[in-house]
Amino acid sequence: ENISVPLARALCQIEENGILIDMPRLEELSGWYREKIQALTKELGEMCEVHKLTPIDSWTNDNQLRAWLFNDDYEWVLKKPTKTLPAHIRIMKGLDAPDYMAWKSKKTKLPSTGKKSMTALKNWCNEEVRFEMRIIDGRDVRVATKTPLSPRTIEKRAWKMKFLLKIEELKKATKAKNQFLDGDDSKEVVGAKALLAHIKADGRVHSSYNQLIETARLSSKDPNLQNISNTAECKLHEKTRCPVGCVNEYRHYSIRSMYTVPDDCVWLAADYRSEEVRIIAYLAQEDSLLAALFLCECGEDFSPTDSNPSRPLEQRGHEKTTGHKATDIHQMVAARVFNVAYEVVTKEQRRQCKSVTFGMAYGQTDQGLAEALGWAVKRAKAFSDFYFKAFPKLATFRNRRFIQVEKGHNIPNAFGRLRHTFGPLEMAGWVERYEYRKILSALQRERLNYDTQSSAADVISLCTIALADVWGYEDGDLTDAHKLGIKICGFAPAVRLKELGVKIINTVHDALEFECPKAVEEEARDIIEKVMVELPWRLLGWYLPVDLSSGRYWDDTGDYDEYSEEREAQEYVDTPEEEAV
Repeated sequence: ENISVPLARALCQIEENGILIDMPRLEELSGWYREKIQALTKELGEMCEVHKLTPIDSWTNDNQLRAWLFNDDYEWVLKKPTKTLPAHIRIMKGLDAPDYMAWKSKKTKLPSTGKKSMTALKNWCNEEVRFEMRIIDGRDVRVATKTPLSPRTIEKRAWKMKFLLKIEELKKATKAKNQFLDGDDSKEVVGAKALLAHIKADGRVHSSYNQLIETARLSSKDPNLQNISNTAECKLHEKTRCPVGCVNEYRHYSIRSMYTVPDDCVWLAADYRSEEVRIIAYLAQEDSLLAALFLCECGEDFSPTDSNPSRPLEQRGHEKTTGHKATDIHQMVAARVFNVAYEVVTKEQRRQCKSVTFGMAYGQTDQGLAEALGWAVKRAKAFSDFYFKAFPKLATFRNRRFIQVEKGHNIPNAFGRLRHTFGPLEMAGWVERYEYRKILSALQRERLNYDTQSSAADVISLCTIALADVWGYEDGDLTDAHKLGIKICGFAPAVRLKELGVKIINTVHDALEFECPKAVEEEARDIIEKVMVELPWRLLGWYLPVDLSSGRYWDDTGDYDEYSEEREAQEYVDTPEEEAV
């Protein structure tokens, strides 16, 4: 009654507003990706000719790619036999990569050609020593030996790596064109996933949002706006789109660069800063991590005190008036983990700690961490243990959640929303021990993920209600979020934004996107930031600062680095659909 129902009403208003599409930019992106796909296909054909391999018809077809990747000499049926004609068979020569390195589907038992499998194969290509199979705890495990690979083997794996990288790039470009642009050129009817099918007469797309009641997360369709990545390949042009000719050209041709606003408006994005890290710190009550969140780069501490419990809220004003920035939380974590000064933390140390922190939020295993960092599992486990020694309350919180799941307890988030746990106690008597531990481990990681993700989703949902639900304010159907919005601002924030001509046009993960007239940008910024910061503070006592950025296109806003790290952690969370062999 306080979140889900009024949120559905707010989402209806967001859907009605829609997002404007820059049609010339859409055509430019479509043309570039079409040429990119053709060029990559040609390059793969030329590489096959050099190494005496047989190119396949479609490098993005799972069946063809699977046969080509994991076989040396094989037969491919081009046309099935009929009563009068025999089968048309083509003799093929493939890459002959080891299928035991690939992830396998539980349904088909066949090796996958997805991202996890490609990552495992690339790690295999980079190996410099021989591995042997050993039986450990009843399972076949690959263990490194001290015997180095021969130079010929290393050279052979090096050119196989080039094939894997080209195939990944081709799949990425094909997905962008088929799902997010104008669809597959080989089909007469535009695919249902392609953006072109969903642009209405007003030149906008009106995505349909779905609520997941148990987890509080949102999804969207027609088109899916939750899955469009904020490209972050380029380090030369950190906050601007790459110029034409830059080696990291995908930033210039980012899919988000075709979502825009009218000429007299700006795209205004309000994004929580390191939200998952802060929520984990509050849930686990990790004092050392919480203390790092309230430090400014000038050395001033904004931790709450008995005499001034609202001290953290003063940090926002301090940053505005002095121009100082808060300390980099991931750099501060790395300084504590590696026991070095904040100023001497290297980028690699920061990246490693950031991966573990996000992995903690998304229930990542040691194997998932190893794949994300390109390490051996043993090294990833040792680093993970090293990390949790620096933050013991995080380890206690994680272990407590794991025990609760094993006992079959339902898991609440910060707002009391329950995720029901069914399975561990019921399975224990009749499932084999190995299968039981595997299923239980997946369930434990999922519930650990739920704590952080569900709490973050409820926070952004309450802010959406306060800032977007004009109908609720006008009808007098006020929930806690509406009342808090009025208490924080002194007026109904959603109604005031509507009077200013500001429209909320999208909600994605931990960010809200607005179409804001240029003349009222400053006032709109103040209202949005005030509500998004003070609402979780008043409800939970959590200080979650907000970063606001504006531009002409969606691509001009947001934090590329933070977003890409979050996606990386999500991609390497083990799912029950696939298992490593």
